[in-house]
Amino acid sequence: MAAAKGNKYALLRDDYPTYTDEEIKALGEELIEWSKNAEEIHFMGFCLDHQRSYNWLRTLASDNEKFKPYYKTAKAAMAAKMLRLSFYNKNVNAYVGMKYLSRYDDDYKELLDQDAARSKTKNEDGYLNLADLKEAFTKDKK
Repeated sequence: MAAAKGNKYALLRDDYPTYTDEEIKALGEELIEWSKNAEEIHFMGFCLDHQRSYNWLRTLASDNEKFKPYYKTAKAAMAAKMLRLSFYNKNVNAYVGMKYLSRYDDDYKELLDQDAARSKTKNEDGYLNLADLKEAFTKDKK
């Protein structure tokens, strides 16, 4: 029996189909080759080439354990490309590269998160004031 018209499950099945192991391997190898050779710096280009939504790869990697290593390898290739383009190319701003690098490099994203947590203890001007220091010392003694 066919799904009812407008059935959300049937609509999602078109966006996120199930794949065989051979299809996963072929798709993963294609993704790695694309990430090394393509001029794009975002996975959205690969998704558009396959007429899928922009979060298709991330969802596929989280749902399919066999695709996850291919996705991580492609992310590493994209991070290397981002570093090469942003720091060694005069035509690309390094700030833009650093911003997008956190999408592909999990270690770099963790460092950014640590810096953000540390900066929450500072004032707007970047310095701790006496009230902040007093509060920090009195918390330790209680």
